[in-house]
Amino acid sequence: DTCDHGSGHAEAAWRGAAGRCWAMRASVALFRGSWRWLAPAIALALLPAAAVAQEGGHWIFRHFVERMDCLYDKPELEFWEGIFALIMQPAAQSPHDRLASLTAALRDTLLPYGVVDPVMSLSCPLGTSAALQELASVCVDVFAEGCIQRALRLLHLSKLFMLFNFNDYGAWFSQSRWRIDMSSLSSTMQEVTKLARVDGVGAATHMAEPLDFREPRWRIALVTYCNYNDTRTSLTKWSRGSKQAYAERHGYKLFHFEEPFVTQAHPWMNKLIAIQQTLRDFDWIFWVDCDLFFMNPQRTVDALIRSALLKNEEASLLIAEDGMMLNSGSFLLRNSPWGAAFLVQTV
Repeated sequence: DTCDHGSGHAEAAWRGAAGRCWAMRASVALFRGSWRWLAPAIALALLPAAAVAQEGGHWIFRHFVERMDCLYDKPELEFWEGIFALIMQPAAQSPHDRLASLTAALRDTLLPYGVVDPVMSLSCPLGTSAALQELASVCVDVFAEGCIQRALRLLHLSKLFMLFNFNDYGAWFSQSRWRIDMSSLSSTMQEVTKLARVDGVGAATHMAEPLDFREPRWRIALVTYCNYNDTRTSLTKWSRGSKQAYAERHGYKLFHFEEPFVTQAHPWMNKLIAIQQTLRDFDWIFWVDCDLFFMNPQRTVDALIRSALLKNEEASLLIAEDGMMLNSGSFLLRNSPWGAAFLVQTV
């Protein structure tokens, strides 16, 4: 048997107990940011085929599979065994009951004790990803067109969890018991995205003329957080200059935070805190990532807001969507009950 040999990779093919042909690729692209696996992966790539043709394969490969399958953490093993059984070995449930069971399981995983906390879900990212994909599928089975938008967001979230382990195990996802892979997920997302954009809810909204529209009654602020080493990059200075020029042109208030609010949490928490601290004093805040720049300065934030409100006067979150998923690099959040609740649930 032969294995496909990609250029620029160190590869070794071997037979496992099932007689399948495995290819191990130790590449810089795969292991960027995951150096703890680089040495054992290279060692495995250089092993002779006979050395791994034993029952269950080589111990390094088994080590990777155990972690993908969430079989290594005994305190949480029973929980993930239950999730696996729910997804792969469904009981004789009606579609509505199955929807309720999956929703409850994911609520326990993503919202333990009613709090947004990714620790439990990230203890088994592929299991969480598989459960989200199954929930999206069942939701469409039950509600048909009524769940297209929700299903698409579930698939977006599923992809994020899959990407969490991609650098470590991406080449072996197909060997996981969760039976998920990036290619099929991306294809499904593309198909659901097409449906979502023609259902009257997710269709693109063009900006209403004029593009330099201003509403003096709206209090609008631009908010960003830049915390980079100035001796290594000028990004903070460039960001400050671009955003300040745009804010002054249109009379917006700029909050260009450059010192962390918290250092014990993940850096993205500073983004949420920056938004939370500024929203209360404005009608809308426009979050813009540090590395985003205004390329059409004549267009106003007011014009964006007006275009959205013409379609839905209750709109509180205006966010871009690219070919992959929602893009939180820039978005508008309204100082409304919904906006305030959204922040409480997020921070």
